[in-house]
Amino acid sequence: MLKYKLIGRAKIEYVDGKPIKTYKIQALSTFTNKQTGIVIKEGEIGGRISKDALSQNGTCWVDEGSVVALTEEYPRIAEDAFISYSEVFGNIYINDNAIVSYSKLRNNRKNYMEIVDDARVVNSTLIGNVKVGNSAQLGDCFVSGQVTIDGKSFLENCTVKNQSVNPENFITVRLSGKEQSDYTLVDREIIDTDYIVNDVKKETRGRKRKSPSQKEYEKAIKRIIEPKSL
Repeated sequence: MLKYKLIGRAKIEYVDGKPIKTYKIQALSTFTNKQTGIVIKEGEIGGRISKDALSQNGTCWVDEGSVVALTEEYPRIAEDAFISYSEVFGNIYINDNAIVSYSKLRNNRKNYMEIVDDARVVNSTLIGNVKVGNSAQLGDCFVSGQVTIDGKSFLENCTVKNQSVNPENFITVRLSGKEQSDYTLVDREIIDTDYIVNDVKKETRGRKRKSPSQKEYEKAIKRIIEPKSL
C-alpha cells in the first residue's frame, strides 16, 4: 500500500551541477511518525522530494518546508526518519530513527552522507562525507569534510572540519560516559584531529577539553528541543 504520492509541477534543484526534479508529496493514509509522535493525516501536504527519495514503508516523512533532492533514484529516507524545515541535497542516507530539523545537508555524487540510528541534527550545516550515528546530537553546528560523529556525543555550537583531500582520511568525534560532561561539547572547534572520550578511559586529542557547566548544558538542551528557524 502506498503511503504518499507526488503532486503538482516539478521544480528543478541543482546538485553538483546535475538538475534534479522535485515534487510536493501528499499523504495517502493517516499514520504517526514513531520518533516524533507527529500525526501525518491523510491528504496532508509534505515537503518536496526527488523521485523515490522517500520510502513508502515505515513512518518516515518529509515535512512541509523541506526539500530533499537526491542524486540516486531509490529510497534513502527510510524507516522512521523525520525531516522538517531542512534542505537535503546530494547522495544522502537518512534512516533508522534519525531526525533532521532546520538544517542544511550537502554533498556530491562522489561520496555519501549518512544520518542514522538515533541521531539528531538541528539548526546545523553538514557538508561533505559526514556520518552521524548512534545517539549523537548536533545543535547549531558546522561540520565539513570526512567526519564521523557517533557515540553519545552531544555537540552544541561547535565546528568540526576535516580539510584533508585523501578519501581514506576520516576524523572521528566519539564521546561517551556516565556523566553529562563526558559526552557534551559546547562552543568548541575541532579541526583535522580526532576527539575521543570513552567510558573506560578518558582520552583527549587535539585541543584541551573543557567540560561545560550545568548552565551551559541546560542551555544546549533547550536549543536542541526548541530550534530556531533558518
